[in-house]
Amino acid sequence: MADKKERPEAEQDAQPSAEKAKGGGTLRLPMILGAVLLAQIAISYALISQVLFRIDSSAPPDEEEATVVDAKEEIGSVFLIPELVVNPAGSKGGVPRYIKCGFGIEVDTEPGYAELKTRQPQVLDTLIRILTSKTLEEIDTPQEKDLVRLEIKEQLNDHLIAGQVTHVFLTDFVIQ
Repeated sequence: MADKKERPEAEQDAQPSAEKAKGGGTLRLPMILGAVLLAQIAISYALISQVLFRIDSSAPPDEEEATVVDAKEEIGSVFLIPELVVNPAGSKGGVPRYIKCGFGIEVDTEPGYAELKTRQPQVLDTLIRILTSKTLEEIDTPQEKDLVRLEIKEQLNDHLIAGQVTHVFLTDFVIQ
């Protein structure tokens, strides 16, 4: 009889532990999901702060080399070259590569704008000569594009008499 009494007690002890196991599982799932959610939030925050709000630690460019227009600065006359397609340097062997780009060339005076219009073939030649002399690696990053803009600005200013190019804007830029 003692065996009979012990068995029901053992069964009774087994039943609460089975219930505890089931109940513990339901509490464990929300805790795991909460931990995963917190980890995702932390990773998202880290990525956003690194990518979107990254502060460039490089030295600021000189005033002459600055190509970014201040929002408060008034924009002069802009001569548009809507589309120019060239082959970059080093693209003859293997797969042919193309650069399709558009430019907005800002000049400081109306006579300078008129001169750009009359010298359009010379302007196009200058742009083609500069772009075809660059490899894809030399125009890939934003800093390299800024250097190309500066080179275009200097070369065009060498040709102009009535005005000066103040900014060169890329209105379209596709590498294929």
